[in-house]
Amino acid sequence: MDKLSDFVGNASVKAALSGMLRTGRIPHAVILEGAGGLGKTTLARILAAAAVCSGEGDIPCGQCGNCRLAAEDIHPDITFVRPAGQTLSVDAVRQVRQDAYTLPHQAPRRVFVFPAADAMTEQAQNALLKILEEPPEYVVFLLLTESAARLLSTIRSRSTVCTLSPPGREAAAARIEALARRQEEGAAAWSKEQILAALEAEGDNIGRALQLLQAGERPAEEQAADAILEQAAGGTDLELLKAAYTLEKDRKTARLILSSLLCKIQEALVRKSGAGGTADYPGARLSRGGLVKMEETVRNALKGLDRNANLSLLSGYLCACFKEAAGL
Repeated sequence: MDKLSDFVGNASVKAALSGMLRTGRIPHAVILEGAGGLGKTTLARILAAAAVCSGEGDIPCGQCGNCRLAAEDIHPDITFVRPAGQTLSVDAVRQVRQDAYTLPHQAPRRVFVFPAADAMTEQAQNALLKILEEPPEYVVFLLLTESAARLLSTIRSRSTVCTLSPPGREAAAARIEALARRQEEGAAAWSKEQILAALEAEGDNIGRALQLLQAGERPAEEQAADAILEQAAGGTDLELLKAAYTLEKDRKTARLILSSLLCKIQEALVRKSGAGGTADYPGARLSRGGLVKMEETVRNALKGLDRNANLSLLSGYLCACFKEAAGL
């Protein structure tokens, strides 16, 4: 089982959380925000295990019965609340609220992990807010999101917000090598040069670099997303239209490209907020205001796909909005 000390980078976040765990003062609600691949789920599992740990010394101890159950994802007091489809409904959150008033089965606390907290509808968030205002003393909520701004301000004000950023490249490379050994893939499967190249391509994001290494090459939809961002930032209207033409291939491809584009824009926004990492990344030349506008555009485009929008019109809409955003 990973411990907090095993989590790479994010020294200030780890220091704050370590102090909380050491004193036993785990907040009732913690928001973990950051781009996909930065380890939100890994950190949530560490915190969930720490919350139910019945061992002594540094927690999670990894040795007690609660830690072992947590490591196997079968602890009765740790619940993962996942959306059914694109959204997490108010009924699902009301069920969580009801369950939260049931005492823990065997651990000191009950933990509810929301891997996609921003999938909650506004009504669902308001339902969660009701229990955050006066939570049972034994309950912990872990809310994972790429941006805390997607959650209601009233939820954020009642939570401890931890913003994750990419670690240093050498530390990230060492972590990938360790993960490869643990999974018995053998660190030798990838050379140090390959690992560093993958990290450079993915802005030192460990999760995405691993995906790239495992795929053997950058996925086509990710390359397409990079090209769209690059042309939006500095290309002509025609070059942007050519880059966005890949959206018109089919709906599955369009969704993959838009999802990758959304992740890259969100990561750029995190970096614009001073989260660190390399200065050369997709979207670096765009302003924060422009990136916010682009994020909204991509979300609208994804909604358009759900409504069976014409792919050619959707591509044109995205290009027009991106060019307008690039001028902000």
